[in-house]
Amino acid sequence: MAVCAMIRECKRGDAAALHGPAAAVRLASALYESTPRMTRWRLAAPIDDIREPLVSLLGSETRFAIATLVEVSGSAPRDVGAQMLIAGDEYWGFLSGGCIEADVARHGREAMAEGEPRLLRYGEGSPWIDIKLACGSGISVLVEPVGADEPAVATLLGGLPARHP
Repeated sequence: MAVCAMIRECKRGDAAALHGPAAAVRLASALYESTPRMTRWRLAAPIDDIREPLVSLLGSETRFAIATLVEVSGSAPRDVGAQMLIAGDEYWGFLSGGCIEADVARHGREAMAEGEPRLLRYGEGSPWIDIKLACGSGISVLVEPVGADEPAVATLLGGLPARHP
């Protein structure tokens, strides 16, 4: 049942259409099916593992970049090695708990357009005084435009079936 149809039933007085476990499953399924393919991964993929959405990009012509946390000074929500995947207007994964992800995605799009990697610094030692980290630490992020045929992508995806980080 589509999301709009479920809402219409509720407005007609059939409130049971939106209550109970079965309704929750129908609603989640309808939301998933009505969501564009690229956005579906935000609903279904683990937020801290970019490999599943990366697999979905491999067969498409979509260009993408990978951002990797390469240095942490102080305490931060994520450890060195945490990654984000950026493709068009979408991104998956997190590096700081929400403080910098939109800016990292912007840099990812710019790196893809230029074909050049970027090393970004946030928090302590950052050139951007308007972007603060709530934890008070400093982090460095390497943003790289990546091609689907690069060996690094195969290595990254090689651990997925074995459930290796």
